[in-house]
Amino acid sequence: MNDENLESRIAYRNHLLTKWARKYPADAKRVQDAHARVWYFRGDPEEYTCLCGATAEEWQLVILDNWEGKIILPYSEDHWDYAAFCTPCAVDVFERRWEQLLGR
Repeated sequence: MNDENLESRIAYRNHLLTKWARKYPADAKRVQDAHARVWYFRGDPEEYTCLCGATAEEWQLVILDNWEGKIILPYSEDHWDYAAFCTPCAVDVFERRWEQLLGR
């Protein structure tokens, strides 16, 4: 994957999250709090390896059994519902979820 394509995908993901965070600030705060909890209990994602073998860079909600919040801003109170991913893989997870939401 070329870096320019990855950068545009990251920018688009961040644009969508910023848009939804502005529209639903209370939910955005809950997402931030949930991620802070994950960092507190599980540590820096860079201490983990992504499924692809790269050093992880961010936490991503992966178990959606107990998720709360808006569909685009899901979060979980359980820090074990998150996994550490490198940014490219985290963007892939986000895009797959986004496509599911749009019914593609």
